[in-house]
Amino acid sequence: MYLPFCLLRMDVSHRGSMFYWYFPAINPKVKDPPLLIWLQGGPGSSSMIGLFFENGPIRLNANMKLERREFHWAEEYSVLFIDQPVGTGYSYVTRLQDDSNLEVTDPDAIREILARLEAELQKDQQQEQELFASLADKKLAFKFEASRQQKISTQKSIYLNGYVKDERGVAADLLVFLDQFYERYPELQHVDLYLSGESYAGKYVPALAYGIMESNKGRRYLHEDDYETAVTVHTDKQIIFPLKGIALGNSLTDPVSQVQIHADHAYYMGLVTSAQADQMRVMQDRSVQEAEKGRFLESNRRRLDIFEVFKNATGGLNWYDIRKGDIANDWSRMEEFMNLAHIKDALNVFGPRTAFLEERKVAQSEIHRIQEGRAQTLYNKDPLVIQMMAADIMKSSAWMVSNLLQQGIRVLAYQGIFDFRDAVAGSNAWIDKLEWEGQDKFLKAEREIWVNNGRLAGYVTQVSGLTRVTLLGAGHLVPMDQESNSLAMMTSFVQGTRMEVATPEESQRRAAAHVI
Repeated sequence: MYLPFCLLRMDVSHRGSMFYWYFPAINPKVKDPPLLIWLQGGPGSSSMIGLFFENGPIRLNANMKLERREFHWAEEYSVLFIDQPVGTGYSYVTRLQDDSNLEVTDPDAIREILARLEAELQKDQQQEQELFASLADKKLAFKFEASRQQKISTQKSIYLNGYVKDERGVAADLLVFLDQFYERYPELQHVDLYLSGESYAGKYVPALAYGIMESNKGRRYLHEDDYETAVTVHTDKQIIFPLKGIALGNSLTDPVSQVQIHADHAYYMGLVTSAQADQMRVMQDRSVQEAEKGRFLESNRRRLDIFEVFKNATGGLNWYDIRKGDIANDWSRMEEFMNLAHIKDALNVFGPRTAFLEERKVAQSEIHRIQEGRAQTLYNKDPLVIQMMAADIMKSSAWMVSNLLQQGIRVLAYQGIFDFRDAVAGSNAWIDKLEWEGQDKFLKAEREIWVNNGRLAGYVTQVSGLTRVTLLGAGHLVPMDQESNSLAMMTSFVQGTRMEVATPEESQRRAAAHVI
């Protein structure tokens, strides 16, 4: 049995390993069913949320028992759930560069490490801001901003104490992971591949897809000089990833565009007063201004100020689903379940890693180090994941979506209407600015009324390689709220068929009957 980990890096300061849970298609309708990869957001949220609460074949009920899910993505397709970046869920990373002390528990030592890491992040931001200023003497257009961002990213290391700092690190680690995964499951090397995810995965997914396309061409991801040993250059003897499409659910993809709609959204939903909306607009403007200066850490702090105003004004309204009032999403039973001893045994989380490491031809001394660090595989949400990626949050991945569309990679962007955090209007703002050959046709296309099993499900715009879907009765976690409808949506996307829509006559009948 293979262990559910893929070892990513063995350098003392970069050592890490990635956990996954793979489900082959249960009842495939074709000989080689496509492979769907699911990435959760965060940064730092485990993809086991997707498995247990959204689209996996099993759900975790209130009694901490597993049960079959009626509508799930693994019925006809193979689905792979990955805990990433390292530090997420069971995926672990060395916490200290001093490998003689892999796990620090002393509070003073922890504070010292955090202070050092924060200083490194501030230094990175200063260097990035200086480079930004040298590239821009005025407010830059979206297209050039994308190029500028690439240039900035190539100037600095993609890791800090083993944690990734931006989407280059995310893509680089996932490329190494996929190489190992496909070696373990060679039967998947020629089946269609689709990447999917929600929330902050609206940045992960385009980054991985872009990295795949660049890697397939034989180039390293953004030509990173200090990561030559890890990012694979695909030769004739290596895997060419068969990527066909990406699906972005309630995604944070172009934060500068998305942050600018929060105040209007809250006000017109009746959630804040005009004065409170004005407060939010001040924070929005400051966030955008900081981003335009290349001060991405400060930009994100101002963005968080917006949500603080919203939280206080609304009495702690659940911004991921405003229907829920002040009831927050709770994954605590999942964390408790994944930390049960018999579950760890069943998943082979603490199983012997030696065979796996020997299989990867790692030196015996390094095997010992990894085994010493196995307590790092305690299932949790490591706060350092989001701290290390704080400067990445306000950077755009929309330019990569444009690039992918232009290369023929199909894109599905879907959202539930009750999500405030990553709302429909905010995503419309960046989707309407995409630059690819089909964009003009997309903007001129009519939005259609989507029906599933004879019932109104939402609204869809379907043009060439880009599909935009708005789902009724759903918040931030669409597959959790609308299992059947989200499955129908994904099935249409993967199969390349048009979603079922109401005819004009049917729409009129529905309106007359007050069905909609």
